[in-house]
Amino acid sequence: MRTATLAFVGIVLLVLLAPAKAADKPQDLIVGKWETQLDNKMASWEFKKDGTFKGTEGDDSVVGKYKFIDDKTLELSSGAKLKGGGEGPKAQFKITFVTKDELTATRSRDGKDEPSIRFKRFKE
Repeated sequence: MRTATLAFVGIVLLVLLAPAKAADKPQDLIVGKWETQLDNKMASWEFKKDGTFKGTEGDDSVVGKYKFIDDKTLELSSGAKLKGGGEGPKAQFKITFVTKDELTATRSRDGKDEPSIRFKRFKE
């Protein structure tokens, strides 16, 4: 009887904790606006649930689409024109969530990682 009770309690805990765990997926956590300071300019990324993003750095901005390659790799595709002219390239970033309100992004170019940038969730 005790084994059945423990099994029941275990199942109840799994059912109650499953929605909380699903909310912590990077694909869900990324949605929103993120900011950082780069070279004395504010920079931000805003990710929407529909897979689109907007990035700004000072007076420059770019829009495009994003997708997760895996739980830690985000690919940004910007077919939009940059403010200064030209078309935005594809870029891959390794995303690590420090907390739900803080993340680090490391751009990978030619198989080499650039220095990480720490972003904080924008709070209005």
